[in-house]
This record gives sequence, C-alpha cells and structure tokens, in this order.
Amino acid sequence: ARRPERPGEMKGNSGRLKRSSSRRCRIAIVVLGVASPFALYRLVNGGGNETGDRFLDVSLGRREGGRFGASHAKGHAAGGHATYHGQKNYGGFENGIAGITNHNPSVWDAGSNPKEHHPRFERDVSPPAPDYGVPHTIGTRRADTRPGHVGGFVSDGDDRRHIDAHRTHPASKITKTEPVVFDDDLLDADAESELSDEACASLADEWVESRREIYAEHTHARKAHGGHSSATATDATPEQKSDLLFFLHIPRTAGRTFHFCYLKLAYPEKDRCGKSYDELRVNVHNPNCKFLASHDDYSLVERFHEQPRVVTMFRDPVARFLSSYEFAVEVSVRSFGSEAKTPSSRVSTRNVWPWSNAVRFIDRDLKRYKNRVEQDPEGRKESIENVYNNTVYTPLHEFVDTPEAREDFHNAQFLQLLGLSTNSNPSIEPKARDLRSCLRPGTTATETLYKYAEERLRNEVDVTVTHERLDDALSLTSAELGLPTLGPSYNGANHAPPHSKLLHSALETVARHGQGHVDGSVRDEDTEPSRVAVSGGEIVGFTFRFGKVTLEQLKDETWRAGYLDAITSVLAYTCGVEARNVRVTPPGVKSLWAKDDGGWQTALVEFPPARVPHRNGENAAAIEDLPPFDPDATYASGKKRKLGPDELLALLRDARDSGEDVAAHLVLAAEGFDEYGEMTVHAAGRVFLPGSGSARDAKAETYKLGGDPTFVPLGTAFRSCERAQRNKYARLKSKAFASLHKHVLGDFEPFVKDDRKQISESLLDRIRDLNFLDHRLHKFALRLFDERFAANEEKIRKEVIPPPLPK
Repeated sequence: ARRPERPGEMKGNSGRLKRSSSRRCRIAIVVLGVASPFALYRLVNGGGNETGDRFLDVSLGRREGGRFGASHAKGHAAGGHATYHGQKNYGGFENGIAGITNHNPSVWDAGSNPKEHHPRFERDVSPPAPDYGVPHTIGTRRADTRPGHVGGFVSDGDDRRHIDAHRTHPASKITKTEPVVFDDDLLDADAESELSDEACASLADEWVESRREIYAEHTHARKAHGGHSSATATDATPEQKSDLLFFLHIPRTAGRTFHFCYLKLAYPEKDRCGKSYDELRVNVHNPNCKFLASHDDYSLVERFHEQPRVVTMFRDPVARFLSSYEFAVEVSVRSFGSEAKTPSSRVSTRNVWPWSNAVRFIDRDLKRYKNRVEQDPEGRKESIENVYNNTVYTPLHEFVDTPEAREDFHNAQFLQLLGLSTNSNPSIEPKARDLRSCLRPGTTATETLYKYAEERLRNEVDVTVTHERLDDALSLTSAELGLPTLGPSYNGANHAPPHSKLLHSALETVARHGQGHVDGSVRDEDTEPSRVAVSGGEIVGFTFRFGKVTLEQLKDETWRAGYLDAITSVLAYTCGVEARNVRVTPPGVKSLWAKDDGGWQTALVEFPPARVPHRNGENAAAIEDLPPFDPDATYASGKKRKLGPDELLALLRDARDSGEDVAAHLVLAAEGFDEYGEMTVHAAGRVFLPGSGSARDAKAETYKLGGDPTFVPLGTAFRSCERAQRNKYARLKSKAFASLHKHVLGDFEPFVKDDRKQISESLLDRIRDLNFLDHRLHKFALRLFDERFAANEEKIRKEVIPPPLPK
C-alpha cells in the first residue's frame, strides 16, 4: 500500500528534487558560515585594497572599544556623514560638534585598527577569590601575579575573547588546553604589550607637551576675538576663557545634586546647552549655550576653539567605587536584568557611560540567577544575607577585578581629568589606550602623567570641589564663578507671574459665577432645603508647577487629558472629596493652556459643608495664623488622615514660604507622579461659601496677596531640590529592591550605610591600591580646595546657604 501523501508534499520526482535541493542548500549555508569570518577579516583589514580603506575611514569616529558614548545610534545620517553603532552622536553637525575643532586628524596608528565587538562569554559563579595583591598595570591589560593567569593576562573565564594563535604575546606559553585570553579589547593587543618603560616615558612626555600646546592655543584664541591676553598659558585669566561653563561630571561624586540642583538652576533655561549625558547635543557657537554638563572626559574640552571655564568634583576613591558598584546593582535590579523601556524624551541611565557597561554586566548575573531558579525542579530561591557577597549577582570582591571595573571605574577620576578614559574621543586622544597601559606604579611615565594631572587641576580647571564638603563646595563655586547663592534661580520660567493676584481673581470668579462649585455646575443638592440650613462649603486654591512638566506637554491635548484626569483623581483622594470637586486649570481667568506661563497650574479643591469646620468663615483663623502642618497626623484608628481645608492650607502656606517639594504629601499616593519632578507651590488661598446657596457674598482670602517674590534665591532653591532628589532616589531604590525581594529567599536591607561594615579591611585596602592614582589626586584636590577656600574667604562670607531641609 502506498504511503498517504502529506499535506503540501510534492509528488514523484519533484519531491526527490526538492529534498536534494534542500540538502545542497544546507551544505551551502555551512560553507558560507565557515568562510564568512575569513571574508570579513579580509574586508576589515583591507588587504591593500580600496574596500578595506573605506571601512577603516568610517570607523574613525568611534570611541575606543566601541564605546563612543552609550547612545548606540545606528545609521544616523547628518550632512552626508553617518553615525555608526557605538558612535556618540554629535547632533548631526558636519564636523562633529559645531564650533569644535579636531587637533589630530590622523587618529589610528598602524597596528591599532579598531576591531569589531564580539559577544561576551558567560561567567560561571565562582567561590570567593583570595587577595593576591595589586596588578602591575591599570590599563585594559594587566600583568597579574594571581595563579591561573597566563602570560600576564587575566584568564578567569569572564567576558574574555580568545587571541588568534598567530598574535600571541612572546612570553605566553600556548597549549591546547590553556588558551591565552585577554580583556574585552577592541584594539590590537600587541600595540600595548610592546611598550617598554622607556617607550612609555617618551610617549608620556610627548603627550603632555601636546596638551600644553592645545591649552595655550585655546586661551590665546580669546585674544583674536577681542579678549585680553597677556598671561602665559599656565596662568590664564577669566578674560582669556570663553563664556561657556563646562561641568566635568565624574560619576558617583554627588555631581548630580551639584549639577541638577545648583549649576543648572543658576542658568536660565535658554542659556543651558542640550542634554549631553547619552549623546552630545551642543553648538558652542550658539551664544545661548553657556552651561554644559556631561560625563565626557577632558578630551571634549580639547575640541573647543576656546578654553571654557571648567568645574569638577572629586570623591574619596574607595567610597566612589563602592557607590558605583551599589548603583550598578540598583539600576539593574529596577528591571531585574531586563532592558527597561524609557521615553525618547528622557535620558536612560542604561545608555550613559559608564553604566551602559556595568549595569548590563549585572543584568547577566540576574538573568542567570533567574534561569537557575526556573530550572530547579523545586524552584528553590537563594538568599541575600550580605549585599556585597552573595550568589544572586557578582560579589564585590569579584567585581573589583572585572573588565568593567578596571576599564571604567579604577582610577577613573584621574583618567577623566586627563581625557584618557574609556569614554575618550580617539580622534583627539589616539594614544589614550597606550597611555593607560603605561600606568604602572613607580614608572617615569606614570609620574609624568600624574604631575600633569595636578598641573591641569591647578591651572586649567577653574573650580575643584570635593564630595566631602558639599556645602562649602557651593560657597566656593558661587564666589569664584560669580553665581551668588542669594541671586536668582531659574526653574523653567523666566519671570514668575503675580501668582497671588491671579489666584485671588480665580477664587472670586468661581465663587460668583460658578454656583459655588469648582466645575461651575448646578447640582441637585443645591436646591434642597437642608442645604440652606447648614454652613456653606469652602474652596481651597493653589498655584503650582512640576519641575519636569513642560508647557509643550500641557499644550498637547492628548497628553493633557490623561494628566488632568490623574492629578484630579489623586488630589481628590488626598483631600477626601469626590473627583468632581477638584479642578486644575491654567492660572488666571482666561484659562488658556497655550499661554507661555512656564507650566504654572492652578488647582481648586471644593470641600463640602460637612468637611468645613467654620460656619461661613466665622471664627476661622487667617491662613498665616493656622498651626504648622503636621505630616504625621492620623485618625484615632491609626490610618492616614485625609487633608481638610485647614491642613491643606497650612501645608501650602509652609511650602510657599520654604519652597519645599509638596509632591510627597499631595500626589505621590498615585503611581508615576515621581516622573514629573518636584512640585512647588507659588500661591495659596481660599474662599468661604455662604450656606444659602448664593455665592454673591463669598469671602476670598489669599496668602500674602501681592507679595509674590520675583525669584527663589539660588541657595534656597538648592535646598529644596536637594531634598526632592534625595527623596526621589530613596523611593527609586526602595522600589527597585522591592522587586528583587520577590525573587529571593527572605528579606534584606539594600545597601544601607551600616552594610559597608561587612566589607573586610583587606578588600578596602585592595580597592584603594587599585585606585592608587585617584587616591593621590583626591588628596591633592582636598589641599587645593582648602587653599582656594582660604583665598576667597571674604567673598565666601557673603554667600548664604540655608541649612539642610528635613526629610
């Protein structure tokens, strides 16, 4: 009997032909798979042909190791130039950043061609590693004395790539069972291994001299544009520098608070350069570009035509490294090892150097842990008894020796100051990788580069401050840069409107023409006889703004509809009223969202008669006489109390005077409001409604009517923002580790201060030794800070910074 035909099967010879063709196709695929790497190698290296040369040309814009920032833009066309994967996007300007020059058009030396990035190998969970001392170099290659290492290369099986047998280090002993491996490097390893101490010393001398020449060109270029130039290159005056202030932001030094809550607020929004942490969006020829902050290293400064003013912040290297490890774990845990989706309008931490590498390293740990639990027949979870040493993610003592730590964290303050970090631009610093490989303790090259770091910090960086003295850092910076703490702060609006007058007018309008209701409706209960017999209600109004809600968003009808629905609901919940009793409008009577009022909004909350303690406002205390707001007030049952009109007014009054963020008390009961930034109050008032149902005799009261400040002093704004940032990141941290609790056994406290007591002294000493250059430079920064603080003592006395606000 014939086998029945299968659906879709070809009959007779055609079926045999199809199967034969299928076999030939599979053979062809295998052959192509084997041959493709050799063809690609030929293409990349050019082989003396035109194709290879073209491939090399388009690679010149990349950062070292494919880490030209973390934007990972693909195929961004800009004026005939393409932005390739791994290349930092310079905003589509023809020659990179507009107004920035290239001092070294020749970027790659022979034998230092960039290689394509290979996938990293997975790492097996390993037992705690013993302390074997300090490696002899701090670059991406290390001569290490630990056992199990070959030819001076690390070979712990973590994130490594095999070297072709024809490109081995002369000292390596190659065997079939013990292959030579090296760190995740994209440049030729031989280029570094061939540099002797003498060659390194010569290279360091040459490089330092070239940097001095660039600085001299930048400072004297000011003279050609009308500035005054009579000083030497190492004694430049402010007149010899451009109007641009560049904050060289070294990660995990409290730089975010210093930048976001102080430097940024000192400049009007129109004078701030574009966001540049994930990619550069800046045209320095734009006269309104006066303040730029970025994790880019000093090689960015060397691309400017003129020397900008530079400010930077240092931190104890051991504390900075621990903070870096903790933050990388926290960011990864937020999405438990998955790529989190971020709106295009926001900068994702995962796409910012150095977190683009470190966070994804921890991601792989969490994914492996999740797979272990899922594959376990009993689904057994693991516990975290020590946040620095567990099996869920890489322990601290192992992380210290990972390529991520060596390349991006160890001595990163020193390398970022010199412009030699893994985030440097190879078109400006083509020798960065070689120079990093020369950093061996005790060598002439290392000492030459370190001495130049001190020289640059003293002569080229205008203000050097330290994490350990943040308040003094603000006072010194204000004195030296002319940004007085008693001067204006700019939080998104050029000038604050007369909020109290606008609010007062809005309250009177609603009372007279809105039937006593915020939505202007006539309700059934208004005509009931019982309503006449009881006291009238009360409307509390306040004008506010969110730090991150823009006018453009409020103009968008679709976005605004969702936002108004959310904020109306959460204010109703907080005050214990119905949603129809809350209304949010633009400030003023006309209620036009398109008006350029800087994102100001007015909220009106109507409290029904049963919630109002005063009859027609009789015997009601003035707003200024209300007792202070008590954030811990509760019902007798222990539940959180809903805000009544007096409590709400006390909260608004206190926030109006102090400038503090009220989001935690008003809107954070709802998910997502932390994305809108701090919520500041600019005016508060109320109107009592008579019990007859007629609103003609309504009495409006506005706190400090006509006494609106024209601005919030910079020092006061800093304190308010500082607390808002501190509370925000405490919530983010709590939320992140709450998600981790679901995946592990038991409970634990994530990275609190006392946790660091669990770290052994030997490990802390090892971290300090690995960061030997940062350790020296931090001590110098402290001395330099003290010296300049004393020299500016008279100016600093005029700077007033309020005391820190309570949590």
